[in-house]
Amino acid sequence: MQRGAHDYLLKGQAKSEILIRAIRYAIERQRLYSQLEQSLREIKTLRGILPICANCKKIRDDKGYWTQLETYISEHTEADFSHGICEECMAKLYPDLFEDH
Repeated sequence: MQRGAHDYLLKGQAKSEILIRAIRYAIERQRLYSQLEQSLREIKTLRGILPICANCKKIRDDKGYWTQLETYISEHTEADFSHGICEECMAKLYPDLFEDH
């Protein structure tokens, strides 16, 4: 079992239903292993504490350099970004345009 055996059949005593069950289990185990390997390839996680500037929101990366939040997350995950402006920032940045809404 420690070397990868998950089931066993005794020579001369393997009935067809036992053999079929063992084959089905082996196929299912292989399918689950394949799914797990695929999931592990796709997963990238951020762990630990990220130093972030309280003013500009840049993050200090693993090498000690300050970089944009989006750049850091893009390099460490599979996330994609779209950008917009929230109402609060719209009012600060474009007060004349925001008052019309």
